[in-house]
Amino acid sequence: MPSRLLNARTAYAFSPTFKSGLSISAVDSSFIRGNENNLPSGKIPGYAILNWSGSWKWGENCMIYTHINNLTNKKYSSSGALGSNAFSTGGLYTNSTSGAIYEAPGAPRSFNLKIRFELD
Repeated sequence: MPSRLLNARTAYAFSPTFKSGLSISAVDSSFIRGNENNLPSGKIPGYAILNWSGSWKWGENCMIYTHINNLTNKKYSSSGALGSNAFSTGGLYTNSTSGAIYEAPGAPRSFNLKIRFELD
């Protein structure tokens, strides 16, 4: 588990029909699973992700919402595990099981769009 987490959000209404906001999620570095002695080499680095959201009121009965996760498309690892690797760096099988760090990649940039209609 990371020792520090930060989530912050700000938003602004540019007009009665358009709102926009930014949020940031920052996560401190953390030890990987299997690194019970907490060696510094068994850590994944911290990261910060920037997200954007916007909403538009379109007419009397329609709202359009958009959201972009990971706005900068930052490459990061969300978790990791220490495991054995029986292959050399050249891809050949060896008779040793040296330790390897496996990292789970974080989510890439994604877009969401939602349209809400209200019927009277």
